[in-house]
Amino acid sequence: MPRLSEVDLHRALGLLQAGLPISEVSLRMNVNRTTIFRLRQRLHETHTMSDRPRTWRPRCTTQRQDRDLVRNNMNNRFLSASAPSRHTRGRNNQRISANTVRRRLSTSGLRPRRPYIGPILTQRHRHQRTLWAEEHAAWYRIQWRGVVFSHESRFCIDHADGRVRLWRRSGERNQAHCVREHDRWGGASLMMWGAVLSLTMMGLGQFFHSRRAINAQTYVQDMLQAHVVPYTAMHRNIVFQQDNAKAHTARYT
Repeated sequence: MPRLSEVDLHRALGLLQAGLPISEVSLRMNVNRTTIFRLRQRLHETHTMSDRPRTWRPRCTTQRQDRDLVRNNMNNRFLSASAPSRHTRGRNNQRISANTVRRRLSTSGLRPRRPYIGPILTQRHRHQRTLWAEEHAAWYRIQWRGVVFSHESRFCIDHADGRVRLWRRSGERNQAHCVREHDRWGGASLMMWGAVLSLTMMGLGQFFHSRRAINAQTYVQDMLQAHVVPYTAMHRNIVFQQDNAKAHTARYT
């Protein structure tokens, strides 16, 4: 049964002071008879409608331990909540649970999220990508609408998805310490190529399944000549984008 609000408490008090019996007041308030009985008893004993002081269960960790839990997680974002619970002793030398660790991390603003899977980047790679983004940040929207974004991706189909969690705050998804670096190699896979443009011009475009290994020759024959060249022949005012994969930067391409 939900607790009575401040307005309902004053209403019930007025009905009791008007001389109505407890059963009649509980019927009008649509609450249990015991609720009105305890309200009248509390008024008689404490002369107030406020709840009596309650004793709460003491926290099993100290403030210093709470800071240590957060600091250890900030140093290793992929540290599970159960790991520190096995090595941390709370007040009175009692073990703490994994749920306690999760509550402490959640209080500090950390939430469990799936990590962003990104390529292995050196500091030079990060610096060059930042410079490129800053140079093109001033492009007008009409220029970005004319850019065809293309990419081929290899989808592995015979190994586990590796669903792990990390604790991070909002806005930290692409921070270096929150990215799970992954070398995309191994196992059966499908190689797909596709391109997208502004929805007002082309939309999703076409997706192509390559049955051959992607090298400079297959990239030119199966992707560029078969899909890109016919489209660019009809739309001259577009920019075709591709990354620095070896098949893209080869002399043959």
